[in-house]
Amino acid sequence: DSFAVAWLEKVGAEAELRVRRILPDGSLDVPVRAAATQINRESGFPRLAWSGVSLFVSWTDLSTPGGQVRVGRFDWAKAVPAK
Repeated sequence: DSFAVAWLEKVGAEAELRVRRILPDGSLDVPVRAAATQINRESGFPRLAWSGVSLFVSWTDLSTPGGQVRVGRFDWAKAVPAK
């Protein structure tokens, strides 16, 4: 019953991967910082998937040679990032 969006936002010389939920009435939840990331496009585009009230976010972390896929989970029922 809701949507989620993800984007990269430049913060100084770094970038953050942020996510936000869009509710059925069009209102917006507060953006949540999912991870620090690189500002370039080599990391590709984040992917989002819902499972119940949890939003899973995956992205490519290029801070190590060859890169690594990372996954984060956000429990929107609690309105805080899940560990």
